[in-house]
Amino acid sequence: MRLLLPLLLTLAQGAAADSIDDYLSLVTGSFTSTAQAETDSPYDDVTWHIAEIWPDRDGVRWLYTESWMTDADTPYMQRISRIEQRADGTLLARRFLLPEAKNFVGAWQRPERFSALEPQALTELNGCEAVLVRAGDQRFEGGTRGSDCKNTYKGASYAISRGVVTADEMMNWDRGFSAKGELVLSLIHISEPTRRTIPSR
Repeated sequence: MRLLLPLLLTLAQGAAADSIDDYLSLVTGSFTSTAQAETDSPYDDVTWHIAEIWPDRDGVRWLYTESWMTDADTPYMQRISRIEQRADGTLLARRFLLPEAKNFVGAWQRPERFSALEPQALTELNGCEAVLVRAGDQRFEGGTRGSDCKNTYKGASYAISRGVVTADEMMNWDRGFSAKGELVLSLIHISEPTRRTIPSR
């Protein structure tokens, strides 16, 4: 039994690494909701660029996300996510705001631009962390939990987000609720990959 324990631990660590690598291979790249916008009028044509940054730092993985509306002059959202493998096999994604975000517009094309920025300079979006699980071959699902992710868009008090990513598409379901728990907003964004990148590990 003593001889088996190191082997089992090695296999478990390898499975964890494969899980996070598989997830990053699905979410890094560029995605567009053009097809949804053409058939569903309430939705805008949006492009998301997601790139891995800060490789080999702190034993976790970091992603930079930049989101654009068609023909906009600036992105409407810039975020950094910290992805780590948990003991139960799930992935935990914590989300952060950037200082002077305008200085990093377009940095998804050159991730080395983040080399001068330290994680300690980021501001965490408390309560907005998401738990992700493998739900099949090339499929991950997950989302936020509870009412701690504050969001005031369209009169909401907090938001609950759910997501699915596969080899064919990325789906995000965002719901906004009032302080009384009443649903005030529900949007499902479906995007398709136009470009995928290979994780840095």
